[in-house]
Amino acid sequence: MKPLPALALPVLLVACADTPPELVMRIEDGADDRADCRLIVEDAKIDPRVAADIDRLVKRYPPADTAIRIEANEARYRCIGSVIFALQRAGYQSARVDGGERSGAE
Repeated sequence: MKPLPALALPVLLVACADTPPELVMRIEDGADDRADCRLIVEDAKIDPRVAADIDRLVKRYPPADTAIRIEANEARYRCIGSVIFALQRAGYQSARVDGGERSGAE
């Protein structure tokens, strides 16, 4: 009998989007085949809408059970850094995109 596969953590993919800035952050379930949930960051500003989205994320994807994948080149990573720090303050840990292993802030 084959062993059961290990259960993978849900993955939250944080990605930049060069789309209209009127929406700061949006969450799309199942929008990416590499992630269970894709968080599209369109502006790095932390405002009440972002805080509300992070609160929703924490309820739907508990930090202890969710890995974050970051999809951004170095220049774009800086632009979403404040959002990533807010996610880390909420209890999420970042995950390396290449290896998928949990790690601290990179």
